[in-house]
Amino acid sequence: MTDPKILAPSVRVEQTLDRWRNELLDLTPANRLLNFTPGFSRGQASLRILSPSAVAFFDGLVNDGKVYSLYRAVEDDDEREHERQLELVLSDGADQVTDGTASPIGATSRPPRDTEFVVEGDPRKVDAALYRLRIRARSALQEQGVNLLFAAFGALDWADGRARGGRLLSPLFLVPVALTRETALDPYRLEALDEGVVLNPALVRKLERDFGLKLSAPVDDEQDATLAPLLASIQESVKAQPDWRIVSDAFIGLFSFAKLAMYADLAANRERFGVHPVIRLLAGEEEGMPETPRELISADQMDDRITPVETFQVRDADASQQEAIAAVKAGTNLVIQGPPGTGKSQTITNIIAEVLAQQKTVLFVSEKMAALSVVAKRLDEAGLKEFCLVAHGRDANKAAIVHELAATLTASKRPVTGSPDTDLERLARLRG
Repeated sequence: MTDPKILAPSVRVEQTLDRWRNELLDLTPANRLLNFTPGFSRGQASLRILSPSAVAFFDGLVNDGKVYSLYRAVEDDDEREHERQLELVLSDGADQVTDGTASPIGATSRPPRDTEFVVEGDPRKVDAALYRLRIRARSALQEQGVNLLFAAFGALDWADGRARGGRLLSPLFLVPVALTRETALDPYRLEALDEGVVLNPALVRKLERDFGLKLSAPVDDEQDATLAPLLASIQESVKAQPDWRIVSDAFIGLFSFAKLAMYADLAANRERFGVHPVIRLLAGEEEGMPETPRELISADQMDDRITPVETFQVRDADASQQEAIAAVKAGTNLVIQGPPGTGKSQTITNIIAEVLAQQKTVLFVSEKMAALSVVAKRLDEAGLKEFCLVAHGRDANKAAIVHELAATLTASKRPVTGSPDTDLERLARLRG
């Protein structure tokens, strides 16, 4: 709760919020959202799509929901030899930049189908690049719940005096995609995720800050979008820069802008954050912090002061965990530290159950997806799945969230069996 006497952030808190924002945002040429080169170099890949055209590829992925397969220049009879060559490429020399001179089109008698995509470069190096793209994207999704793989449509070729060489190539419109493969003998498959089209947020911030330019484009999640008017709107936004040009190509690659959401959040909610007591304390300002309860319940007081009727835990808990749970229930702001194997996940599970019993809501966040999954599984095992909503991660999209909300709102109440009050009273007597 905010102290009513604190009406505005102090200078110290304002400066700290600015520092936090700046640390979140990388607007240097090292950021691939601002500076990327098609090819495969230093373990990072951004591959140019030669076919279908960028306009047709955008329409197929975004509006029609097509699943594209990688076009191969090798016929089925030569497939095993092709896979053997791929293994050699992956084990030696796969980090070389593709020169873009070898195109698979024309290497076989049939032209690409309308559900196939053709990538610029030597087919064997392309397979190696796609393999590593898929592995890195899958790892980020499993560990952090963050998608890094995008199809980029259009790019801005522009001048920045602080960049080496003076010019940068920045992707414009980003569509999150999934790259999959059934077996090593099957072609890669590419499809869009249900997350919509995003105008490169790093480029928007960079051009607004350094050039006073505001990029705008009619991106509407509710209606079908086409690439040509989107690129035309960007061209109109940068028309005052005569040496800048729009590249109307399509690419696939790894791009990360997860921290930009936090950057925008710090800007949009600056006043609220600046007067919040916990955030003020993290910024080095102790004024306004609520007093810590004088008498937190210790382990040797648990049996006397907390009855079974007042306990809503769903996992076992030892004395030190019980102390932490009691402190949270008392409304204390605290940090709980525990080495591996000390029961942090089960303590979090119990805290969530106790807080739900107090008719409160919980936001549980973690840098690692595994921590979220463990707690979610334990809440599910305790029969509390309907209280959980996954708002971020590989399984969280608009359709899934709406479905989960509808299922929870329409769920029938489970009948209560037995006599819980009598059982808890008996437990209290036995414990005494």
